Amino acid sequence: MILYQDEKINLFKIVYQLTAVATFVMLPMNSYAAEYEIIRPALSGVYAAKKASGWGYVTKNKEITNFNFDSVINFSKIGLGAGKLKGNYYIYNPSGKVIGKIDGVDKLFAGDGQKWIYSKGDKYGVIDMTSLKKNSAKYDYILEFYKGYAWVMMDNKAGLIDENERFIIPLKPMSMQTSGLVNDETIVFCKNGKGNKVAVVINLKAEIVLGSGCGGL
Repeated sequence: MILYQDEKINLFKIVYQLTAVATFVMLPMNSYAAEYEIIRPALSGVYAAKKASGWGYVTKNKEITNFNFDSVINFSKIGLGAGKLKGNYYIYNPSGKVIGKIDGVDKLFAGDGQKWIYSKGDKYGVIDMTSLKKNSAKYDYILEFYKGYAWVMMDNKAGLIDENERFIIPLKPMSMQTSGLVNDETIVFCKNGKGNKVAVVINLKAEIVLGSGCGGL
């Protein structure tokens, strides 16, 4: 059989593609092997993942929970995760042991410490993950705690609270950027003397470090 130049090129392409596919398929599997629709980045050595049957948690060695949750929260820096099933949140440690249950909340949000956030209706509150005690849901909005602080909104005003819900920066007629605290600073919006919306950067001491026009901070 005689192969012309263009046929030789096409044959080479086919052989190259098959070789590339074979090389990909033969990659060594040194970790726990299972099929997942979604895998989130690991914290505390635990991945949140989704199968056809639902969400669950897995390490590189084994699945540590059933995969039947409606949703899960990524493991936090303090080594806790939460899976929602039939309206309840079950709290897990990195070994896959249930250490508690939280009910009566619509949604749960993890922070970087022992204080997490929950929503109930159109209000938000704080949960102490040491005791799993829920404080009253009194905020219109609240961002996750960062280094022990969280921005809250009430009655179209914003302020900064600590983990005991004491105001470090009192409520003022301004709004905060949804990124919250980054490098101990946050961006807030307020109206200047002319009624125009301006943005400033403030730190945890309520000092403006960039921008102007937000009087009274």
